[in-house]
Amino acid sequence: MKENVEEFLNFRYEKLKLLKRSLRGEVWLAQNRQGGDLVIIKRVQSVGLPYDLLRRSAFTLPAKVFYCAEDSAETVIVEEFIQGEHLHKLSEPQARQILMQMCDGLKELHEQKIIHRDIKPSNMILQGERIRLIDFDAARLYKDGKDEDTNHLGTKGYAPPEQYGDGQTDPRSDIYSLGVTMKTLLDSSCGGGLKAILDKCTAYDPNDRFQDVDELKDALTLEDFDEPPLTTEQEPRRLDLYFFAARVLLFVIRREFHTPLIVLMIIIVLLITSQTLNSGEDFQDVQTESATVEEFKLDDE
Repeated sequence: MKENVEEFLNFRYEKLKLLKRSLRGEVWLAQNRQGGDLVIIKRVQSVGLPYDLLRRSAFTLPAKVFYCAEDSAETVIVEEFIQGEHLHKLSEPQARQILMQMCDGLKELHEQKIIHRDIKPSNMILQGERIRLIDFDAARLYKDGKDEDTNHLGTKGYAPPEQYGDGQTDPRSDIYSLGVTMKTLLDSSCGGGLKAILDKCTAYDPNDRFQDVDELKDALTLEDFDEPPLTTEQEPRRLDLYFFAARVLLFVIRREFHTPLIVLMIIIVLLITSQTLNSGEDFQDVQTESATVEEFKLDDE
């Protein structure tokens, strides 16, 4: 990297701690000498990364990029230090909310043809109630008409098949990695609509997945993940029938009918209740018929 870049970094920032070092580069926690804000300084042994586009855009998902420089072999980035926690186990409602936010954030990136290519739990940080996506070191710009990626990067287990040379990565590739990530973070009880959605995200063939994050968000919006309501349409009718049964029994007892007649009336009420709940017929009709029976009894006396 050119000397003036090193001079600028040393003048503006103080390195505090080495966070990571590998063959592909190094990551430092640093502090702005003027304002005291914490930042991340990265040196990546790669070029053609979309960090300059991230710097010039107001994306909501990635860290804000303050500085980016590139030469023939290396890219240097200074970006926002995101304080938060990495994702661990999630409930279905939590997963759904994070998926919805990821859809909105990835849509901004995909519209600029940025494919992240390394979505996984360690690259997702929950900042309060806001999800953030970090580490664009494997990201690339989608190019129309290209057969496959130049660099086959990504994390085994999270990267889709096409990321290993079976085709060019596109928005459906990020959808695949996002689906695998959510499956990893959800407990074994995940099922129903959410499981079906994640299964479609992680289909082997990209044509069998959601074709963009709008489709995925639509599926998440339309699918009802809430617990079933505590009362159903038949609950009020069931309560009304119980009150009606109590009235009939009280009428029989007050009239001092003999025991066999009481037993008969109880059987009749139970039969009416059972048939009404099973057939779904309108309670109003049952109530009308019962009133007629009661009137007949009174007249008979």
